[in-house]
Amino acid sequence: MKQQTLKAEFSVNGKGLHSGVKVEAIFKPAPENSGYLFKRIDLEGSPVIEALAENVVATNRGTVLGCKSNKDIKVGTIEHALAALYAAGIDNCIIEINGPELPILDGSAIEYCNKIEEAGLVEQNAEKEFLAANAQDPDVMVTESGLQYRIVKEGNGKRPSDTSGVRVHYEGKLIDGTVFDSSFDSDEPVEFNVDGLIPGMTEGLKLMSEGAEYILYIPSELGYGAFSPAEIIPAYSTLIFNVELLQVTDRIKYDDDDFSDYDNNYRASDLDATIEGYDYEDD
Repeated sequence: MKQQTLKAEFSVNGKGLHSGVKVEAIFKPAPENSGYLFKRIDLEGSPVIEALAENVVATNRGTVLGCKSNKDIKVGTIEHALAALYAAGIDNCIIEINGPELPILDGSAIEYCNKIEEAGLVEQNAEKEFLAANAQDPDVMVTESGLQYRIVKEGNGKRPSDTSGVRVHYEGKLIDGTVFDSSFDSDEPVEFNVDGLIPGMTEGLKLMSEGAEYILYIPSELGYGAFSPAEIIPAYSTLIFNVELLQVTDRIKYDDDDFSDYDNNYRASDLDATIEGYDYEDD
């Protein structure tokens, strides 16, 4: 069974039952394995509160959640919204809110249910709990960003930085085993700049030394997110890369090394451009 998120965002407005404050809550699609996240955009740094049982700080006047790092940052009156999301089969959603609680609306979940139906759902290309289960493997390490990696072989050469170029062999596939790109097919290594790749690949390469071989498990938020770079890679895909770091090189200079014409989230990269059937020049 695959995860689901909203197909489009929606918003609700009204007064908070306990605070009397007029608030707006915007419900947005979220990457796979996010769960339900409340984002207090009215506070400095827009702190995020995860909708987890361990974060419940009060239940006497409705369920109140506290931020894991600072329990004084809270969000309340969440029951109807969460009930509607759960009943609709939504696994992942970001709720941006500009106040301390969700609006009470008519006192039921009906408006949330109607809004969800209008927004629609989209199936995400990851099996439930894949990354959570993978993280339990004692041979798999997890970084602070959520990148997971397995060391097949450690290297003893130079380690790349953001400004390095690299020469690698790699294979990229989805969690169902579908291979979407491989340098092994041509038996020719590829070269690209470390900082020109999806975030998960950049982070993974900087963990490696020359001669190393790692398997990188890249969550969608460190990959392409809601963007699909090619038909074979659906939006919200978890990506698995087997990478052999052959050599760290000087930064590669191209005729046009300026990506300013691209959206920063979806900029063209050397690795992305090798995906068969997709041409960034057409965008």
